[in-house]
Amino acid sequence: MSIKNAILMNESIFYPLMCAMIIILVSAVEHRAKVHQMAIMLRRVNFREVVSEVISWSIFLVISFYAYAEMSEGDPSVLLTWSAAFALFAYCIAWVGRGKDGALYLSPAFLALNTCAIIVRLTTTTRENAYLPVDSTGDWLYQCLEGAVACACLGFIIKWGQTPQTMPISEKTWTAAALGCIACIAFASQVYGDLANKQQADRAFAASIYVEAFSWFFQIHLVNSLPRHKVNAHFLVPVFMSNMCRAYFWHLAYPEVAPLDTANYMMTWFPEALCGVHYLLCAQTIYLLVACLLKIPDAAHEAGVVMPEPVPVEEIEPVEEKEEETEAAPAPTPEAVPATTPVQPATWDLATGNVSGGANPFEGGVKAPEPAIWNLASGEVIEPCRTIKSAAPDCRQRSLKEHFPELRKPCFIDYKEALPAGTTRFVQSRVVVENGVLRVDYVPA
Repeated sequence: MSIKNAILMNESIFYPLMCAMIIILVSAVEHRAKVHQMAIMLRRVNFREVVSEVISWSIFLVISFYAYAEMSEGDPSVLLTWSAAFALFAYCIAWVGRGKDGALYLSPAFLALNTCAIIVRLTTTTRENAYLPVDSTGDWLYQCLEGAVACACLGFIIKWGQTPQTMPISEKTWTAAALGCIACIAFASQVYGDLANKQQADRAFAASIYVEAFSWFFQIHLVNSLPRHKVNAHFLVPVFMSNMCRAYFWHLAYPEVAPLDTANYMMTWFPEALCGVHYLLCAQTIYLLVACLLKIPDAAHEAGVVMPEPVPVEEIEPVEEKEEETEAAPAPTPEAVPATTPVQPATWDLATGNVSGGANPFEGGVKAPEPAIWNLASGEVIEPCRTIKSAAPDCRQRSLKEHFPELRKPCFIDYKEALPAGTTRFVQSRVVVENGVLRVDYVPA
């Protein structure tokens, strides 16, 4: 068969692939600055750390192909078993890709909803001969794999519960998860199939699919709020493959899932809802992959700079003063203080390193070795090695963060002009110290 005939016979596959390649190419050209940054970052990767992940992938593929050769009969429904296997492998990879602090950086709401969805789906697939692979993998292997995925998610929730301060979650998030789950169940009570010929089982399966798709929005929200070095993106590729297997199978089974009983008009929408939700799962995973790739690296983390924690301010209890019965002595008359000439502020030009306009506030009058950096991603000020004279009576040398506590906290600016392309941070251009007040001018870089 020639290449031309192969393309003509499979135009429904080649056309979407060509569109995807064009979109990727255009996106790479538009974000070429970020692509260049990613190329620089890849040069710093220690490939010894990915050996365990490569070994995991190799073992998984060998076991999967062996199980496919021994148990599968070539029916397309084996894609459901492959999907469950990829999902279990994804959460194993998520454990391998956890942060240095031991945190998994998976949303607890996402894990909780996903666990509930799988358990509800197992109530149907373990009791009814519906929504299952028709080959021997649907006898017990598929259910065991899904049960293992639910146990993995439950284990991750327990792991998060041991150190919840690493990834705090608000009550509003739990409330949104509960309300969304109720909405999915209400939708499943009207839009469901009849493959099991039991209303409760069919509604349970439909609700599990809807809740699972809803749970991924919490993981998307978490990934958008995390810096690049904390994002756990290792498990996204096998999850995408899992969702693709399920979406392709239900796309093939679209004519077979149409309900025979059309008494409930909304039940006729179930084939479209089932396929649409699986397409949504694939789109969510693709969005997470692209969002992780396009995240701007944290300058402080890449440079290995450890930011000091803010110094807590202890609350001092007010002390009640007892009134004395004796009469208060008259206050002394203040002596006249001669007027002093105001000290001109000292201006430090970081472009040249010169200090002019007044007394040099920096230790020994030396130039700063490098400018301070204002990271746009985290809002933190990275201070180089320099000190400034204190206005305190002891006149001891202090660092900028000791002298000006406001630099210890993340700070964000309102830059009203259009930022140049590729801007990732602000760099100091001028520092002015006047009457103990620090003024810093920043320019985009």
